Amino acid sequence: MSKISVIIPTYNCARYIKDAVISVINQRYKDWELIIVDDGSTDNTREVIAPYLENKRIRYVWQENRGKSVARNKGLDLATGKYITFLDADDFFLPGALSLRVNCLEKYKLKFVFSDYVMWNDPNIPYSSYVPVLKTHPLGKSDNQSNEMRLINLYEFVSKSLVRGLPLSVISVMFSSTLVKKYNIKFDDRLNIGQDINFWWSLILRTGIEKIGFIPKPTAVYRFYNASWKKAQGRERYNFIVDTEIYMLIKRYLGLNKFGKPMVYFLWNRYWLYSSFKYKLYFWIKLINLSPLKLRYWKLLIGLIIGRHRGIYSS
Repeated sequence: MSKISVIIPTYNCARYIKDAVISVINQRYKDWELIIVDDGSTDNTREVIAPYLENKRIRYVWQENRGKSVARNKGLDLATGKYITFLDADDFFLPGALSLRVNCLEKYKLKFVFSDYVMWNDPNIPYSSYVPVLKTHPLGKSDNQSNEMRLINLYEFVSKSLVRGLPLSVISVMFSSTLVKKYNIKFDDRLNIGQDINFWWSLILRTGIEKIGFIPKPTAVYRFYNASWKKAQGRERYNFIVDTEIYMLIKRYLGLNKFGKPMVYFLWNRYWLYSSFKYKLYFWIKLINLSPLKLRYWKLLIGLIIGRHRGIYSS
C-alpha cells in the first residue's frame, strides 16, 4: 500500500495529460500510487498514457462518460493511500509537491493541508513569472510562523473564506484518507461546476478538523485557457446549490452566530450574485434572520419584492 494516492480524472485531455503524469513520476517522493480515471474520452488519451502503464504504481480505469464528480469519486473508491491528493489532467505538480505536503501533515500531525499555486495561461511566458494565487488572499499572507508552513485554526479559515472566497484549488490540497472513508464524503454529481468547493467545505466542516496547514510555496500549476472559462449552462442554479450547502453546513456544524460579520458578508454577496428573484429572496431572508434589527435589510427586501411585481427580476 502506497502512502499517497494521486487521483487524475480525465476527459479528452490527451494534449496535456502526459505533462500531468510525468509531474507525478518525477516527484522526489516516491511512495505513491497514481489512479487515472478516464471519463469516457473519445480522443487518444489511452494511447498517450499507455507507455507509462508499465509502471506498476500507475493504474488506468475507463468508465462511460458520467462527469468529473463521478470520476473523482471512482478514484476515491480505488485509493489505498494514507493520504489523498488530486491533479486535473491539464495541470501539473511542481517539483517537491508531494514531499512538502506529506511532510507538513506528519510533522504537525494534521489531517488537511493546502498550498499556494500558480494559474498559467501563456506558454510563451514561464509559469514562474506569474504571481501565486494566494499572495493576495487573507489566508495566504505571511506571519511570524515558519516560512515552510503555518497553522490556521478553523475559525480563521472559515471566517476569511466566507469574506474572500475559499482559497483551495483541487490540485493544491492533500488530506488524510480516513476523513472521506469515515464520513463517506463524495463529490456531488448533481453539479457541473463548483463540485470541488462543495467537497472541501463538506470535508472540513463535517469531520471536525481543528487545524489546517498552509504551505506558502506554490506546489502546482493550474493551466487555464479560453475553453476552461466558458460559462456552464445553468451556472446560477449550480451556484445556488453550492452556496446553500455552504450556509447549511456552517449552520449545522458550527453555528451561524459564531461567525456574525463574516456570515453577513457572505449572505450580502450572495444576494447581489444572483439575478433570479427566488435565489435573491432565499439569501435575503437568511440575512434578515441573522440581523433582524437592520432597517436597511428590510428596506431592500421590500424593494426586492416590489421589483419582482414590476417584472425587474427573473423568476
